[in-house]
Amino acid sequence: MSPQNQHHRGVINKFSFYFVSMGFGFGLGNLWRFPYVVYENGGGAFLLLYFFFAILIALPLLISELLIGKIKRNPISVCLESLATEGAKVWHPETEDTVFLKGALRYIAYISVFVCLLVLTYFAVISGWVLFYFTQFSLGLFDEAFQGATILSTLKKNGWLQVGFAGVHMLIVLLFVLRTKKKERPGIVGYLMPLFVILVVVLAVKSLSLDTATEALKYLFYPDFSKLKITSPAAALGHLLFTLSMGFGVMITFGSYFRSDTSVPRASLQILTMDTLVSIFAALLVFPLVMSIEGVRAGPELLFQTVPVLLSQIKGGVIFGVGFFICLYVAALGSSIGLLETIIDNVSTKFETKRSKAAIVIGGVCVVMSILPSFSSNFFSHILTQSGGVFKLWDELLINWTLPLLTLIVSQVALYKLDQKTLKQEFFDESSPMSPSVYTHWRFIIKWAVVPVTVVCLVLQLIGLF
Repeated sequence: MSPQNQHHRGVINKFSFYFVSMGFGFGLGNLWRFPYVVYENGGGAFLLLYFFFAILIALPLLISELLIGKIKRNPISVCLESLATEGAKVWHPETEDTVFLKGALRYIAYISVFVCLLVLTYFAVISGWVLFYFTQFSLGLFDEAFQGATILSTLKKNGWLQVGFAGVHMLIVLLFVLRTKKKERPGIVGYLMPLFVILVVVLAVKSLSLDTATEALKYLFYPDFSKLKITSPAAALGHLLFTLSMGFGVMITFGSYFRSDTSVPRASLQILTMDTLVSIFAALLVFPLVMSIEGVRAGPELLFQTVPVLLSQIKGGVIFGVGFFICLYVAALGSSIGLLETIIDNVSTKFETKRSKAAIVIGGVCVVMSILPSFSSNFFSHILTQSGGVFKLWDELLINWTLPLLTLIVSQVALYKLDQKTLKQEFFDESSPMSPSVYTHWRFIIKWAVVPVTVVCLVLQLIGLF
């Protein structure tokens, strides 16, 4: 049996794994990254821009990737190459144009999978931070002199400690992928997510009780457009794509797990709504703390600078810390599983190799690659960049540059290469008389809005470099 047919037969069993993708909305993308991106880009005006992009651009793009996966029932490396010969009746499969397009889309797919590996490496380091915080707060239960605010400095001074915890995290991910059935994996992630949301809401309420809450709310929700940077549009678009797992094949893979009766537009709207709500609560948790702590530096460590300070100020803070970081780690675990599954599916399907072998090799490569971001705060700290360091540069190149370009290409493939009759059927919903107009609006946005908005964002970002 061909790998393609194997993948197709696995759709029913894999569908339950779709819920792991929902963990992205409850995890690191929102709680860890969103607050510092908002902080760097001026607060309320950026938030308004973010919401505008979420509805106008991110939702149609998410629908596009899920549709490709659901219709083609394969990972991105197979989907894009097969779509090269579809959707253009005047082309013969062997014409020069079609051969060129097939080759181009093949390399686009390979780039997407490689970006997925880079993001997995990036997530492994941050997940290692979360795991380290969890262990320290757990030890703090038995240490009355525990100081949560010192954890970050200990971590940043020791690159091998970061590599070690990234390695432990990847080992846990590998064991989870290799030793559990797909239908069992969403359980632990899905069951703990409501608890995680409750903890985030409780801590946000605690944070809003600080004297700086009014100042934080004003910064967050009062749009002062003079604080926007020329690079802010690209930052808003890039973060949306990152936190919704677009541009590196994850949503195409998850779309391939969907049952035939799953409504892609409805599922996309649910994911986007959840993603946005969790982002708001993350900002409400972090920003009153940012305003109350002197010397806070914007960047990837913002969450890890601020939350321990809040936990040190509230009754039972160490217990809250244990619960918060174990739930955050479970969310990070779900995210990493989704990324690793995407790479495994692509590698094993495309190269007809065993999943277990592909998983071990990918995990090992990821740990080796984690050395660079792990040492960005110590050994490589002398390498100054406009972005503020190696880790931050990695972040911006991946998220603000690569993801918009990849999602732009994939969206146009969905528009022009997927069969139009099949597309219309995917948008048809008996319970919604508006479904035909949703299809029309989706086509219009992908064709006439996504391209110019993405190009303008990237051009403005390019100008910002100079």
